[in-house]
Amino acid sequence: MKSMSQTRWACRADAVNAVKNNYKALLCVLEEINSKCLIPEARAKCRGLLYQLKTFEFIYCLNLMQPILQLILKVS
Repeated sequence: MKSMSQTRWACRADAVNAVKNNYKALLCVLEEINSKCLIPEARAKCRGLLYQLKTFEFIYCLNLMQPILQLILKVS
């Protein structure tokens, strides 16, 4: 996963692309960590991330922002 810069839209475009292109892999990894990790705090964070990644709002915004950010990237 990419870190997100506070000022550069190009970094945001890269981060959104990374999540969108690896969405299924992210879900698989988080589910595996959630099922096998022995640290309660890590499992709680995984459950929270899984919940957020599976929401309609997240998926909608991911699919909405990806082409917009790509256009901004080309212009800048």
